[in-house]
Amino acid sequence: MSIPNSISAFIYIGILLIGTFTATIYIIKSILEKQSLYKVGAVFTGAFLFYSAFEFLLSYFSKDPNSQGLYHICIAISDICYFFLVVSWLFLLGILSGNAFLIRRKILLIITVIYGALVEILVMLHWGLNQGVLRFGTVSLDVMQLILVMNLAFSLVLIYFGFRCLLFGLTKMHGEKLQKIMVSFSLVFLIYLFWISYWDYSIVSWEESNILKFDPILIVFLLSCLISLGMLYRKDALINFSSASGHIQIDEEELWLRLSKKHQLTQREIEIARLVYLGQSNPDIGKELFIAEDTVKKHLNHIFRKTKTKNRYELLSSITKELKS
Repeated sequence: MSIPNSISAFIYIGILLIGTFTATIYIIKSILEKQSLYKVGAVFTGAFLFYSAFEFLLSYFSKDPNSQGLYHICIAISDICYFFLVVSWLFLLGILSGNAFLIRRKILLIITVIYGALVEILVMLHWGLNQGVLRFGTVSLDVMQLILVMNLAFSLVLIYFGFRCLLFGLTKMHGEKLQKIMVSFSLVFLIYLFWISYWDYSIVSWEESNILKFDPILIVFLLSCLISLGMLYRKDALINFSSASGHIQIDEEELWLRLSKKHQLTQREIEIARLVYLGQSNPDIGKELFIAEDTVKKHLNHIFRKTKTKNRYELLSSITKELKS
């Protein structure tokens, strides 16, 4: 049984208002306190807000044949907001994990930019082509089918990162305060991606696309906003979390990246340096990274040379000073 349009519209507007308030709070916090959590939170809530708003507008413009230009503009803006939404969601999970290398930011951004540009070009071609078919001599190509294939490929990339976050939360964050949040947000992200994949393929066969039939992901957005506001109001330990097991503080992620640039450490070397900082032994590091203990020792020797330290104790002292400076 579908929700009547009037009630659905009322719920939509209510969620948008709460989302606007939450995004505003995060923007103000990111300006005042300059923590990566607030910055990514501002992008995440803002992207979700605009994505929802333009999906809301699409339901009206799609019914008016005189508003096709506005309809196409709303689709393009909605797509861009979706890109910001999923990428910032994964970045947020990376921050919550305390592991600066769980999400390969540059790789994810490059894939997203390439995918987004190609898809938008294909969408514009689809609108301008007769019956949506691109012809190369005797060869014809259904543009919509190509778009759907690209959407599926991008969703699989996002699902891969989502599973990394879920497994990390389940296996590496035992007893930590953030584990439930990490696991819950990862699961919801994966469910959302499967929903988007279903949406892409089923919408082709629908006679009428009406967003006011209500997208259930909006409930997740509403709950995320309410939880965030509650934690900010109570000044929850999430904001400056540092677990007893030695996890780095969530706002230190950028400092680790800066440390790697300063000493020209490779990605693998900074991973090992971080594990040394967390108190793990060489055998433990080898098991963590699935490499031999001898390989760990070789990497450590390279780290000692680059950081001008003689052993892991001097390295620990050096890292501690630089992270706290």
